[in-house]
Amino acid sequence: MQACLDLLKAFKHLHKGPKGSHIMCDAKEGPKKLLSQFVVTDNLRLLLNDMDAVPFVNSTAQPPVLAKCGHRQFSEEDFVAPEQLWPYHGEPFNDHRMPGYDEKCDIWRIPDTLLTLLGLGFSQKFRPGFQVVFKGTFEWLYQICQQKDSERRADINSVYKVFNGLVTTAKDFIKEEEEEAQDF
Repeated sequence: MQACLDLLKAFKHLHKGPKGSHIMCDAKEGPKKLLSQFVVTDNLRLLLNDMDAVPFVNSTAQPPVLAKCGHRQFSEEDFVAPEQLWPYHGEPFNDHRMPGYDEKCDIWRIPDTLLTLLGLGFSQKFRPGFQVVFKGTFEWLYQICQQKDSERRADINSVYKVFNGLVTTAKDFIKEEEEEAQDF
């Protein structure tokens, strides 16, 4: 779970610069590609490493500074948020007409990336009580991170706070199980 926190801390760093944010364009190809942008240390910590495609954005500037990840049309099979898809259905793609977007496109990808990092069946390692908390937390993360309207999506600080709460709960469950094991 620490690697997930490291990933979220990297997004916090990218999204909360003093003059604006940066988005991770290399992440558009899926969770594994996003994770390939990090170095894994000996103690399984993630360090942001590959930052060749992190354009600057500032959606609160006048006029807003928005970016596009590449100059091609994405499909729904790509690991992209709705605002990264061609909005003019029935018309041929034209990069000059494609609207830019901000860091909220990264937020869209977070739940799937966290689940990829944790691995299938992660919550099954814990008691049913934690499994319920885990499922509820991820349902909520999907709800707040994958709003179709990017302005309604959570920011990275909110996502970090929720996931950090899940980590604390997991640690509490582990501690409780260890204490019960000692009682036998």
